[in-house]
Amino acid sequence: MEARFFQKDIETMRRPDIEALQLERLRRMVDYCYNNVPFYHERLGAAGITSGDKIKVLSDVQYIPFTTKDDIRDNYPFGMLAVPMKDIVRIHAEAFARNAASRRVLEKAGFALEGTLRRSVYKNGEMLDSCIYALVREEAP
Repeated sequence: MEARFFQKDIETMRRPDIEALQLERLRRMVDYCYNNVPFYHERLGAAGITSGDKIKVLSDVQYIPFTTKDDIRDNYPFGMLAVPMKDIVRIHAEAFARNAASRRVLEKAGFALEGTLRRSVYKNGEMLDSCIYALVREEAP
């Protein structure tokens, strides 16, 4: 059988080349988050990471602070945006139909329920309904 690749040039790289690419992309992502997302600017700065240049090797990923569930809960969605709301057309979100707490968070943030996908997600041996929410720029608080 013939080998199939999505990005053959990347998927067939030698290990040192893959690690160099990963390091470059990690540095770029750290720079982007630090410069564009207030939450990550504060969090990375507190950890002493003020640019991607602070990441010297891949194992330096250990110095990047974790984003916790409370961080998401306390800052979602507007405190996590990387661009101004005026530049956003739509924010999509999804919550399990039976997860009333998550649905309330979305509704409190101004998201509108667009519909329910019945039996659309398989989790822990059962099919669950999923509620689709959206916030469009014109309706953002």
